[in-house]
Amino acid sequence: MHLRPARLYVSAKTMPTWQSRNFRAANRQPGPFGMLIAEHWDDILRFVATIKLKETTASQLFKRLNSYSKQHPLWQALKEFGKIIKTRFILRYLDNVAFH
Repeated sequence: MHLRPARLYVSAKTMPTWQSRNFRAANRQPGPFGMLIAEHWDDILRFVATIKLKETTASQLFKRLNSYSKQHPLWQALKEFGKIIKTRFILRYLDNVAFH
């Protein structure tokens, strides 16, 4: 379950350009990107809660985050978390013929 209920829709034409993420087996330690997400999970939840509670808009938060370096740990963690959501969608899309 991800934090955003919105669905991602895609055309079959753009599907081959997407990159998928390799996941480690469940019984192993998480890879470096999983650790990045785990280390910043509280910040990610606070980021999403701020948007959900309408304390500020998502565009304002991302504008502030973009003003920092792209090496900012929260930015990288959000980017990796987004890749997980995107990969799950691609797998669901490929598995469900009705989606096509």
